[in-house]
Amino acid sequence: MRVVLSFICAALVLSTVWCESPDANGTYHGDFVRFEQPPDRVMDKYIVDILTFPFASTGERFGIIHTFSSFKNKDLERRRTLDLKQPSVTLSVWLYLLSWCGQSVCGIIKHVNEHRSYGSPLIMLSDTGNIVVQVQMVNGEERAFTAHAALPLHTWIRLDIFFQVSEARLKITKILPGEKTVETTHFYDFHQSVQFNETSGYFVIGGCSYMPGFSGYVGPIRYYRLGTENVTNPLSPVRTLKELDRLHKHCEEIRQVTEQYLQALRQNRDISRDVCECYYGGLKRKFGHRECTQSWSWDQQRRFNLTLKLLEENQELITGLGNISRHLLHLGRMIFQDVVKTISKAEETDGSLDLMSTVIKQLEVSFCWGHQHSSLLLATLYLAGLGIPVDLEQGHVYSLIGGVFDDRLSLMHLGYKHMQGLDGFPKNQNTAYGYYANIGKQTSIDRSKVQDSWKNLARMHLWGSNGVEKDIRAAVMWYARSALQMVDPIAMYDYAILLLKGTGVKKNRTLGLELLEKAADMGSVEALNGLGWYYSTIVKDGRKAFRYFELAAQNGSRDGLFNVGVYHLNGENPYQPERNETAAFHYFLEAAHLGHVEGAVHSALFLSTGAVQGVPRDQGKAVLLLKQASEINGHLGFMVKDALQTYQRGSWDEALVKYATLAETGLGVAQHNAAHLCEVLGHSSACQWRYHNYSTYNHIPQEAAKGPSTDLVQPWLLVNDMDSFGGRQ
Repeated sequence: MRVVLSFICAALVLSTVWCESPDANGTYHGDFVRFEQPPDRVMDKYIVDILTFPFASTGERFGIIHTFSSFKNKDLERRRTLDLKQPSVTLSVWLYLLSWCGQSVCGIIKHVNEHRSYGSPLIMLSDTGNIVVQVQMVNGEERAFTAHAALPLHTWIRLDIFFQVSEARLKITKILPGEKTVETTHFYDFHQSVQFNETSGYFVIGGCSYMPGFSGYVGPIRYYRLGTENVTNPLSPVRTLKELDRLHKHCEEIRQVTEQYLQALRQNRDISRDVCECYYGGLKRKFGHRECTQSWSWDQQRRFNLTLKLLEENQELITGLGNISRHLLHLGRMIFQDVVKTISKAEETDGSLDLMSTVIKQLEVSFCWGHQHSSLLLATLYLAGLGIPVDLEQGHVYSLIGGVFDDRLSLMHLGYKHMQGLDGFPKNQNTAYGYYANIGKQTSIDRSKVQDSWKNLARMHLWGSNGVEKDIRAAVMWYARSALQMVDPIAMYDYAILLLKGTGVKKNRTLGLELLEKAADMGSVEALNGLGWYYSTIVKDGRKAFRYFELAAQNGSRDGLFNVGVYHLNGENPYQPERNETAAFHYFLEAAHLGHVEGAVHSALFLSTGAVQGVPRDQGKAVLLLKQASEINGHLGFMVKDALQTYQRGSWDEALVKYATLAETGLGVAQHNAAHLCEVLGHSSACQWRYHNYSTYNHIPQEAAKGPSTDLVQPWLLVNDMDSFGGRQ
């Protein structure tokens, strides 16, 4: 009997034990929750670490999307729903600002509810450095208050926001030099209850399609779902964040020294070239009190010796020119190219560590002057241990610096590392999406500027490629000859578009339409899509346009699929005029699978938010779509081509540096080629297996990487794959 009672008691205890399933992208603190435990232990369970690693915010309309689920426990879910109109929540977020907002307000954290409007809270940064907090009241009204804080730049700042029924309290903590902290608190009473439903819609950290983000970094974000009066959210990882601060301040000093140098140089040049000055200026120079001021202190000359030396050596390049920033960028690019050659020879030289120390300083000057490929190369050196000991935290710092300045390859690199959880970057699909959404949109814009060139001589003349200078008249001549023979539907389509737009030739819509129709009859899906464009843009006949777009889509045109999706998204389908986001998503997704970059961007957004009916949230799939789209960026293709040409010249060590840098972005071709070069050049096995494993576990593994290591030694395996990067749209 005692045994039976023991089992019953054990069962009763176990029945009071339950475990809330963690959110897929958040960290929950606390183990099992027992109702017999004190309330403060139960509260620990509902602390959510939304972000544990810094996010580089470029100040554009891209950010991290996060969602909250309902509690699994019925009692707690009942409590949450009862608190919707009497909230008790606390949010703590670290910020590092590189500039104030470039418009009236920029987003820090935004809650977009299920009705696509702003819910509570909406936390913004103003163009004067103030914090604006907006909430939605129970009656649906929106209210806001401004905390006049004038947040400092280049300083780590923590915002702690407490919501309690109708009251809001904002505590701002600034980390000053010498580890000193300054706290200020702002109170506001809305005089009625705030509506707060965290499970409605989604939260955005940084920018989104509705509002741009700020320029800087978002540090750890901790969210107390049931509120707290005592926030624990330390600045972490400390070394990474402090090093970010140091390097940004160092870059500011380099820019100041550069400006002082250029100003002094301009003054000296004006005097030496007998530049005319006003009469009073001459008198002042002749009779006025002369001061001999030193532009730089001895400490500055010591610390910025390399910067001043580089400026001295390249005076002719940077003086007498209008746009100094552009020419400093060019100088930074030259430094980068020289450094790549230096790194490739470092192992052959005595004192390679001293040489690499100089290389690191040169690359820092280069990215401070705006050439962000230098920051990615530094990240590669530290993460892969190429010529220097591995230092993951230092690699993280350079990765983030490249990302915050919107460098395409750095964004791909950050997205890839978070997607896979490599090199100490936490695996987090939400963060990966924030980076890939940016590079995906950039790729779409890049490709929209590049027409279907490089197909024939006419396209070479029109756009300028393969050594053929841009010559629109010659292009039109070749198009006309080919198109008017009525045998090549591609040439007919191209020439028709020129005629319809009047590019390089007098507009002739009659002939243009005739050529389009004949090309379509000959089976050209581009012509079908072109007819849709003609009727939608020129004739303004939506019904005919939609019919041609549908025909193009049915015949496998990715542009046709995307355009049909746009009609559904905007509610412009003449046969079903209501807005249909679900149908639009499926068209966008199918276009994305055929290589349509903008289709991938749109469908990834729907998958990321989960806000469209019938489209469940799938952040992993969204990230994969964007990764594939970003890898057909023309900038990436030209760098792959450059690495291949370097290899073909016989500069294998230099080619390895270039391929390794590209491999860190997640590009499978570069990963395989880097592994091959690591082996044939006799580098450590860690180098070979690092990139061999990256290639094998990529979303599209290279076929050669699936075999044993002996399959990697064939020179023909150095793949170019230029067709993947952008010729045809």
